[in-house]
Amino acid sequence: MIILAYRGTATTYGKQQLYDEIVSVLTKPKTSFIIGGEVQHYFKQAYDKLFPCVRSSVEELIRKYPDYDVLIIGHSLGGAIASLTAASLIYTGVVRENKLPLYTFGMPRVGDKDYALSHDRIVNNSWRVVHGRDIVAHLPTCNLLFGCRVTASGPYQHRTEIFYKADPMTISSTYKQCEGNEDDRCSNGLITKNWCVPGVDLDECIDYHKVYFGIPVGTYCNEKGSRRKRSATERSRMWDKFSSDECRRINIPKGSTVNAAIEACKMRESILIFITLLIFENAWI
Repeated sequence: MIILAYRGTATTYGKQQLYDEIVSVLTKPKTSFIIGGEVQHYFKQAYDKLFPCVRSSVEELIRKYPDYDVLIIGHSLGGAIASLTAASLIYTGVVRENKLPLYTFGMPRVGDKDYALSHDRIVNNSWRVVHGRDIVAHLPTCNLLFGCRVTASGPYQHRTEIFYKADPMTISSTYKQCEGNEDDRCSNGLITKNWCVPGVDLDECIDYHKVYFGIPVGTYCNEKGSRRKRSATERSRMWDKFSSDECRRINIPKGSTVNAAIEACKMRESILIFITLLIFENAWI
């Protein structure tokens, strides 16, 4: 299996990136996308910055391992970029549709209804995981007058939603699968009928976004006492190989933690290959 993983919004140096995202969504018009429909300008800008590097890496790995699946995952903003990337890799013929599963967690609405429906047709193994009243999965908002069902050019989610209502959310928690793009039987039923209100329960809705399957996504690597947890910043052995505002392929040195993981997977008669795309501040992701 080849794994392509996108991280979400960076908060290492404050909330500047989150502020940039919000301003972009509110002030910049959506832009057309290769598979059809229009998507948020901020997400498209991030995709454009990374995709040439991603495509060349995936193509090379597929040539080496033609039988492998290409699993694409991402949380929050990373889920939005993962959505665009998955559709593009299939649409351009880099990966066959039956070899590409997509899993996103707390993904915002990437584009309009045309994009969502085009995505549904192209990426037929897509799973959009939502935790409770995670507010980010409902942003940007649908048409405020007519809601999500009748929206034409407004924000719209693609399929298929896997909804975990319970909190805490664990791998053994009960979930519901909804095939509709904007289905009130899943997370929409908690949000559109009972919107998160500042000063009342907005903080709670944000907290749902921060924890998936018991993992505090933004602070997990800050926990001390475990050699297995390494952040993507100052404690990473790989940090000096990256620089800000670019996507660059690197060689993984022998003896690194990633190499050790690969060796462990080989013992199970499989090879796990990571394409790690670290997403930085002051830029586009």
